[in-house]
Amino acid sequence: MSLVITSNESTINGNDPLTTGLNLPYQFHNYLTQPLEIEPDSEVAVQSVKAVKTGNINLNRGNNCFYVYFGDTTNAVDTDGSFIQSFTTGLNVRTFIGKVDNQVAVNPRELVALLELGLEEGLCGNPTLIKSIMNTSGAEVSRELETGSDNKGKFLGFKYTMNQATSASNSDTKSTMAFKNIFSLNANFNEDGWDSGTARLTKSTGVLRTNMVATGMPMSLLGGVFKCSFKDAGGNWEIGLGRYMNLLADAPEDNNPSYYKESGPGWNESHYDYVAKSVYDDVNDKYELRLFHSLYNDAEFDDYGDLGALMTTEFEYWNKGPSSASLTGPIEIFETSASYGTNKASILTWTITNEKVSFQVESSDGSSVDFTLANGSGTDRSECLKPTSILNRYMYPRIMLTDLNKFVEVTTYNGVKPTGFVYGDNREAGGIGLGFPKDDNEKNMDFWARCFNSVGNQDQFGREVDSRYMFSVNDTTGGPSGNSTYTQLGLNASNGLSGSFVLILKDDTGGILSPSGEQTGFLLTQGANAGEIMGFGARAVMDVPTTSSNSGNLQEYESTNIPNMASKSSMFVRLNNFPIQSYNGQTTQPSKILYHIPRFDNSGTEFGALFYEPNERTYLKFNNKEKLLINDFEISLVNADETLADNITGKTIVVLHIRKSR
Repeated sequence: MSLVITSNESTINGNDPLTTGLNLPYQFHNYLTQPLEIEPDSEVAVQSVKAVKTGNINLNRGNNCFYVYFGDTTNAVDTDGSFIQSFTTGLNVRTFIGKVDNQVAVNPRELVALLELGLEEGLCGNPTLIKSIMNTSGAEVSRELETGSDNKGKFLGFKYTMNQATSASNSDTKSTMAFKNIFSLNANFNEDGWDSGTARLTKSTGVLRTNMVATGMPMSLLGGVFKCSFKDAGGNWEIGLGRYMNLLADAPEDNNPSYYKESGPGWNESHYDYVAKSVYDDVNDKYELRLFHSLYNDAEFDDYGDLGALMTTEFEYWNKGPSSASLTGPIEIFETSASYGTNKASILTWTITNEKVSFQVESSDGSSVDFTLANGSGTDRSECLKPTSILNRYMYPRIMLTDLNKFVEVTTYNGVKPTGFVYGDNREAGGIGLGFPKDDNEKNMDFWARCFNSVGNQDQFGREVDSRYMFSVNDTTGGPSGNSTYTQLGLNASNGLSGSFVLILKDDTGGILSPSGEQTGFLLTQGANAGEIMGFGARAVMDVPTTSSNSGNLQEYESTNIPNMASKSSMFVRLNNFPIQSYNGQTTQPSKILYHIPRFDNSGTEFGALFYEPNERTYLKFNNKEKLLINDFEISLVNADETLADNITGKTIVVLHIRKSR
């Protein structure tokens, strides 16, 4: 008679576990230094089992929705200290754990993958916060497990980590830029003028305009640069930055936000967030460099007749901005490259640093002309181009040319390509402009693309943000100070984005007004219900990280509760490499299952560190007429269908009892 102790771990003198062979908690292989001799006509049973079991968590529409916010939480407060989201440029992004309507039971290890996918999609409103060519970690979710010897591997909850990239990760991605026609269905604009070899976009045919957008990847928000030479662009051009556009649009206005109002002549005005244009001054008979950004006008009607409109608005850099004291009027532009020489302004640079948008113009000799016309510094909004927002953090370079045989040359582009990124989330075959992911495991990334391609979302979410006071041409009393000033966010001390990472797990739109009459809390969070399953119980908002380091570039939340769990199936001990035989009716096949592990252990416990010892052992015969020499034991814990029971963690011990058959 023999007792054989098997385990997935062995510890010598209290040192770290020695791992030998396959060493999983639910499947392991123990080798003997000396063979075990089993006498003829013997049998085997399970004496006891010690295992650490995690249950399954039922995931459904009633517990799988949450929101993620990244942005200012410090300055956006009223006089009573209450958080006012309308004082920020951000919005909460709704996301789900798994499929929206799925009902499924998963163990914590499986749930980690679904949580991480949901968290990344919630952070997708900002391309520098998720996994990308600049950020190899992105958003991460991990299980918290007990490390003590008795309960090693017991599930304790989850840890949610946001890792930021920094400006040091910027690289020149000019060689991978891919410009596409914005209006591919309209012959007046349809010309493929981009040459990746020379990094030039040329108008070489008789179309009305060459109008293209770089769709390969959005611009980095960590001091990312888009730099061009315009000395060969002629007298009519536009070089700017804008949010997602549907490449199957027939006319420029088809891509404008639903609450936009054209302020230019005719029907052909196309919305930019920021644009530099060569504009002809017929009074002085010359071309001039002019800057524009789109701002909200509460007194104007949009193109659909609703009050309040986003409109292209000029930024008069010679009157306002960091170089206004050195300028008496707009900078002159020329029609021919020969007119420039090396001492005329011929190079422009757009730079995005979180919310700050900078614009610089310089001569090719690098010294004769060098003006920064906007840089986002200061609190006077009239001195700055508007801040970026959740609507345009996926910003794409755009170029428009009118004059034949003229070109713009791109000299630098710092893009950021999130893992799995496709422009506009157009993943369906041939589905440019559809706006929905093809695969359930792919992420919706560009927030404006989501709004643009979903009925009503442009007005609900787009207008909500674009109409806030920091984007308004009319507002004089908004904001924390009551005077419409706004401080644009830049980089933190470690060169990551300044801002806080917040989880909204329960609807926080309570309708409570602050002293200034603003609604408090996180807006538009209807349906959030994932607090319990994510390990935070009834808490509505997680806005104070458990850990924040590297100036906020790493922020972590550790759950405070263990989600409710239930058993999904029975478990069994299987002795894989012995000449025993049982029969599995579920699989209709012979089996080597030796023992059925009850749902509850000897103390009535269902999860965690469990101990099972049957009152009466069930033996299976080896059917050995000769003695057996055993060199190893291969043991698996399996489900009824004989798949591995991978909800077992930590240290597993299975004790076998071998005796002469009776």
